[in-house]
Amino acid sequence: MVWNNSYKKDEVEFNVPEGYEVYYLPEPVGIKNQYFEFRSSYRQEGERIFYEGELIRKAIRITPEDYPVYKKLCEGEEKSF
Repeated sequence: MVWNNSYKKDEVEFNVPEGYEVYYLPEPVGIKNQYFEFRSSYRQEGERIFYEGELIRKAIRITPEDYPVYKKLCEGEEKSF
């Protein structure tokens, strides 16, 4: 795999519909390794839910030999959604 170093930040606001209640929000996630850094968090303010996520890709090339380790780390990132 080859790509440029990159940075992506997402900020999303959800409105909780009237009559609904939020029972669970995922815990904050922070992953930092030689390939990327990833952070995500959710918070509730009244009837609104806020999501913030950041992804910084640091590696510009992942060799076939390194791919299994990279894939496993990415799977940890996916669990935060």
